[in-house]
Amino acid sequence: MHPSIGQLSNGKCYVYLNGYNSEPFMGTLEEVEAAMGLCVKAEAVPEAASKAKTFNVLLRFQYPAWDEVDGIEYSGIFARSKSEANKIARKMAANDGHLGSMKGRVTFTATEV
Repeated sequence: MHPSIGQLSNGKCYVYLNGYNSEPFMGTLEEVEAAMGLCVKAEAVPEAASKAKTFNVLLRFQYPAWDEVDGIEYSGIFARSKSEANKIARKMAANDGHLGSMKGRVTFTATEV
């Protein structure tokens, strides 16, 4: 499952196609993946899905550990803009535990795929 897709306890999946300030697109996993453009099985793809792009985000530290000198890459982030991709990557890095240590400033650099 793509990291941008969330799943509710009732089994429905959702994704924020137009950012977190808009309503999420909800449906089955196949419908959500089709709305994101990951597969072409579903017939009805919402218009908002065509506006989103795929980004790779590179996380770099001011004082990296020996294994983080080249940075940490978060690939395949589905967002409408670079700032939204950076926001998603920042949340993913916080969940991974990469932002909680004393490594100085961190920079997120998003590039469109």
